Amino acid sequence: KGFKAENTENPPAEQPKAPDAAANADIKFRVIKSAVRNGAKGTQTMLTLQSPQNRIITGYMRGNPDLREGQIIHKLQIGTGKRDYRQVQHYTRL
Repeated sequence: KGFKAENTENPPAEQPKAPDAAANADIKFRVIKSAVRNGAKGTQTMLTLQSPQNRIITGYMRGNPDLREGQIIHKLQIGTGKRDYRQVQHYTRL
């Protein structure tokens, strides 16, 4: 006679996962574009990168990493920031 909570067997939907850092560890990416913007919370850089398979990845990074067009980086670690933006967390220059 009272209210019964419905018991569902379906698990909650999974959130999209960021690319695996280990999968990107040995891939060399070429910087196609690096655009620095100053905002209310500090400097932010938008990076557009290209893999050897011509896959394009765009992500944001805090600060000014001083990357130039054509520069090669690897050991890329990407996470998902607020609003599902890709956030470059770490890389190594070659």
